[in-house]
Amino acid sequence: MLRAFLLLFVAGTTTTQRIPTAKIESFPVSGQAGQTLLVEVNADNTSPDAGEHKIAVFDPAAKSLASSLGEDTGLNWMRRLVVSGNYRVQNACPGPKPYALRVTLLDANDPRLDPVVRPEQISIVDPGHRITWSQKGFSPVVLEVSDFGPAHWKSEGGTLEIAVLPLEGVRKTWWIGNAGPKAVARLEAALQGKGGIDPHGLPGDLNSDAALTFATQARRIEAPGLRAVRWLGNYDQSDTSPITPLTYAVDGITSDGKLLVVARGTAGHRALPKDVLDLEGARLRDYRRQTGQRLDGEAASSFSPDLEKLDAIVRSIRVR
Repeated sequence: MLRAFLLLFVAGTTTTQRIPTAKIESFPVSGQAGQTLLVEVNADNTSPDAGEHKIAVFDPAAKSLASSLGEDTGLNWMRRLVVSGNYRVQNACPGPKPYALRVTLLDANDPRLDPVVRPEQISIVDPGHRITWSQKGFSPVVLEVSDFGPAHWKSEGGTLEIAVLPLEGVRKTWWIGNAGPKAVARLEAALQGKGGIDPHGLPGDLNSDAALTFATQARRIEAPGLRAVRWLGNYDQSDTSPITPLTYAVDGITSDGKLLVVARGTAGHRALPKDVLDLEGARLRDYRRQTGQRLDGEAASSFSPDLEKLDAIVRSIRVR
């Protein structure tokens, strides 16, 4: 079996664009005990005959290590290193197609592994509800839709579903196509208070399995604890008309600039049907435009629940 050795010294993150010269490409990585080794591949595996990459890692004793992510190592491999020394990363290539290889050594306080805050530092006023928090671990980005992202806290029991994520972790996790930094930049631009608000392509939807096909009631929220943008949207996997209830959506950044806050809920309105209408093409586009304009002019109290009450929950968010 042909094997190519690529000498690659990793400090932090190294990304290389590869054109395979052999069936197996291999290179050394010097890691320290306590660090987490993350190997990621971005390749075009969309054609039926493309095949899949296969990542393997060997410890200083040349023993093959299992990934903490499971048995599927076609796109990524991750594990905390137990001993210091020289490791070997190996990638079995399905063919001569180019691919990107990204190798990272993460320290324990890396914003992808460390949610940065503790739940007792997060306070939210949500009348009548007791909010608890559960920690979600880091899951590296893959090409397919999945529940991935940096380690973060997710609320349970409240009116809204709220996630608090390290902003730098968002930037670093979604590296393919620079998607994370671009989404954060779009949110930062939307928070500037100049011009209209486009809710498409913001960080909260980076791993969504549905597209935002309709949006209305886009507003900025200014509060002592965060700045955010809020909108109502219809998220759909197909090209259909909006129905009630809509998704109440918020993406914001805490006042210290370190954390992303994503909130999702629902809000209904009598002007929207409960079932999808038989519309397509120009008729569907006109309906969305006219409905969006109408709803944008409606009072917050005409929605159920009242949008002001939902906004008040968001304004109450504090991170100490």
